Amino acid sequence: MNPSEDPNDRLLDSLLREQARRGADEELLQAIDARLDAGKVPAHRRRRSSRAMIWSAAAAAVVVLSVGVITWQTYRLPDRPELVMDGSVALSEPPMAKLRDPAVEAHMRMADESGSARRIASSSSAEFLLPDVAPAAPASPLAEAPIEEAIPQEIAALDAAPAPAAGLGLGGGAGGGRGRGIGTGSGPASGPGRQGGLAEKETIRRARLTPEELKASGAHVGADAVLDKSGPNELSLVPSAPPVPGKGKGVKDDGMARENYGRLVDQPWKSPWQDALSTFSIDVDTASYTNVRRMLLDGRTVPADAVRIEELVNYFDYRYEGPKGDGPFAVHGTLATCPWKPQHLLARVAIKGREIDAKARPASNLVFLIDVSGSMQDPAKLPLLKRSMRILLDQLDERDRLGIVVYAGSEGVVLEPTTLDERGLSAAIQALEKLEAGGSTNGGAGIKRAYEMAAKHLVAGGVNRVILATDGDFNVGTTGQGDLVKLVKEGAAKGMSLSVVGFGTGNLNDAMLEAITNDGNGNYFYIDGDHEARRVFLQKLTGTLVTIAKDVKIQVEFNPGKVQAYRLIGYANRILRHEDFNNDKVDAGDIGAGHTVTAFYEIVPPGVAMPDTGKVDGLRYQKPAEKETVASDDWLTLKLRYKHPEGEVSSLIESPLKGEPQPWEKAGHDFRFASAVALFGMKLRQMSDVSDMPWQKVVEIARPAVADDPREQRSEFVEMVARHGRFPLPPVMAEEAAPAPIPMPVAGVDALAGLRYLNDESIMWYVQFGLESGGKWAPRFIGLTPSKKKLQNRVSAVEMLSLGDTFFREGEFANRFKFTGFEERELRSERTGLTQRVKIAIYEDLKPNKAGAKYESQAGLPDAELESKAYYDRSAVLKSGDQEVLVEEQTMFKLPGDPSGKEYLLKKVTPQGIVVEAKAADGKVVTVEIPKGGGE
Repeated sequence: MNPSEDPNDRLLDSLLREQARRGADEELLQAIDARLDAGKVPAHRRRRSSRAMIWSAAAAAVVVLSVGVITWQTYRLPDRPELVMDGSVALSEPPMAKLRDPAVEAHMRMADESGSARRIASSSSAEFLLPDVAPAAPASPLAEAPIEEAIPQEIAALDAAPAPAAGLGLGGGAGGGRGRGIGTGSGPASGPGRQGGLAEKETIRRARLTPEELKASGAHVGADAVLDKSGPNELSLVPSAPPVPGKGKGVKDDGMARENYGRLVDQPWKSPWQDALSTFSIDVDTASYTNVRRMLLDGRTVPADAVRIEELVNYFDYRYEGPKGDGPFAVHGTLATCPWKPQHLLARVAIKGREIDAKARPASNLVFLIDVSGSMQDPAKLPLLKRSMRILLDQLDERDRLGIVVYAGSEGVVLEPTTLDERGLSAAIQALEKLEAGGSTNGGAGIKRAYEMAAKHLVAGGVNRVILATDGDFNVGTTGQGDLVKLVKEGAAKGMSLSVVGFGTGNLNDAMLEAITNDGNGNYFYIDGDHEARRVFLQKLTGTLVTIAKDVKIQVEFNPGKVQAYRLIGYANRILRHEDFNNDKVDAGDIGAGHTVTAFYEIVPPGVAMPDTGKVDGLRYQKPAEKETVASDDWLTLKLRYKHPEGEVSSLIESPLKGEPQPWEKAGHDFRFASAVALFGMKLRQMSDVSDMPWQKVVEIARPAVADDPREQRSEFVEMVARHGRFPLPPVMAEEAAPAPIPMPVAGVDALAGLRYLNDESIMWYVQFGLESGGKWAPRFIGLTPSKKKLQNRVSAVEMLSLGDTFFREGEFANRFKFTGFEERELRSERTGLTQRVKIAIYEDLKPNKAGAKYESQAGLPDAELESKAYYDRSAVLKSGDQEVLVEEQTMFKLPGDPSGKEYLLKKVTPQGIVVEAKAADGKVVTVEIPKGGGE
């Protein structure tokens, strides 16, 4: 549409065209009459036929004109600047999508386009340019020969033939559809395609927005617009985050316009003379970290109120010492210098819950409360939820009872409480797999029904828990946050806890979900992908279900003789009144089996300049109170109250923190990594005194702690911070990856003084997806040795693997792996920007030094990406004296020629260095780092 064109002029043009067409019809009718006369048809019949046809044509013309005018007035776009969504790069005149006149130009160009860009008309009648697929990236060294990357059928079809205009409608509205063609119509679709439902409506809605409105809704306008394959034979333009280097987890986020986060107010600096006490409830939730990770990996801005620092810190595993007596947990205090402010100190409060063996856990009475409303249709919601719940089901047994309640416009029971023997487990799986999304969300009604079901089968002394899985989009029924909090409080008082698992993006009601778990004696997790689902429901299962202490409160008293000022980092919405600490009627957080809890206080010691917190005028009517302190070397006293899971009277633990602070570099890996995560959260929250600190400082603090990272959580964090800060990570040196250097020789390990690391002999390998049929799998193996020798193996199509089968039959990797199943995920190609559903094969390592390690094989993975997905068998050539020995990572070895026969563990191998563990004479385990070529 020409923005300056008068709508009345367009209407007049349409009338003139219609008049001209009517004249042509009359000429045609006259010609028909002439032929009829030539055939000697009776005159009265000819005249009646002619008049009838003329009146019919006139009536049809009036109907067409009326519908066209009404539709144009209804759907026409307001005059506004052209909307540009440029998908190309480095062109002198970038091709752009301009809003066209849908009544005139809707299908003009679909038959003969060629060149560097292919035009696709979306269902909103805007014309978009799709750049050609980028040239193939250099092949991976693992690839045997270049293999063309598979291109989605819809795009390939556009190369082969012009796309027909399917769904050409009437008037000026938005048309198009999903089916055999690409909709280019200017009204409701009347071709072979069908309307695209919610996704199509959203595309139409976005096409009618101004660029400013698009930006306000979270969409990216410009070169980052990409084509999204949202269903079979459907292409639609959706806003996309800027590409992020490296691998991401989870699925793509289409915006956060409706996400809701509660307001957080950080704790200010306080003087012990004005307020010597700090009181708060513990928090073991981790949802904030996974939600923040999702936003960062998608290249989105993180709202400050989405960042709960304590949940970022408590997401990670720490090796705190557990309780030695009969208590439910151990409490530790540590004081060190502050990594981001050397003049300040950092006090850490660390709690470690008692571990409980999975076989020893009590019986469980669980009720799954599953959101199946329309907002859960996204692949990152209900489909991921169902896969996540399957992981939990696999951990339950005949001791446990399970019920399933679903809710949408109304609640319903899909599985009555059932004992999970073999038959019950099968029934639960079938009920879970049948779930489909649709309708509005009556979450309040569903929660009521779930609690009623749990109360009916309450297990005395067992685990009674409602597990709510939702995106939190409560929009009908009991929706007030206060009403829901009251409801879950009543359930908690009756011994039924609540765990919440959040899914999806765009309408995540984080504030609601956190609030109801805070008051429901529960936990709040956020699942951003299958990897996180396994972590929560598999690795954290026992702690998620079994509560070892409830209403856990912490109160710290600071000594004004040693502390000028202090502030609590995080726990912004967990603060309690000081008198609440001794009030057993006040609810607080719970600790599950094996959980760790970490809290930091930043401290200003005597003689250091106070932070600028503003000034208050002196009081007129009071004299300053005399300041007297009790002689003590204590920095602070830590007090903790908790209740037995079934008790109502709290117990008290009290412990002072004294002694000289140690340098933060020597406070241990757990201290330095947790403090780095705290600094990360402070920067995301834009706290003024750290806002100017570079992101590199976070990595500098955290990176040496990745040596103690069996699940690679810390490495992922460091890489994420580097991507967010847009700086490259330098190569990891051995001295970075190991604990503080141990001088040589050391009693009991002095033989290592002459050990040298000569070569890295690691093998790079990957199991390609190969064939899949009927749940069976025939993979292929490819590998590369340090000498560039290629390794190959395969499972033939006639010997396809079933679940639990080991492979391969022969060769270096014979019987090395076990096939454990398939998964499907939404993955976005970094090369094309297209998101598609991809099948993943999961298999387990059976090799003794890697037993239990899980690997993945992605269907259709391009050769260019093989190297980035490859795995390694790390080995090192070591030399002691004149003899050399090849040692594999995570295996024990003896030094050649050592008569003592002492064994050492090769803990880690990198191209730059190795880490070796040994027992010293006093029995303590020490770690020694040896750089490549070093050791002499």
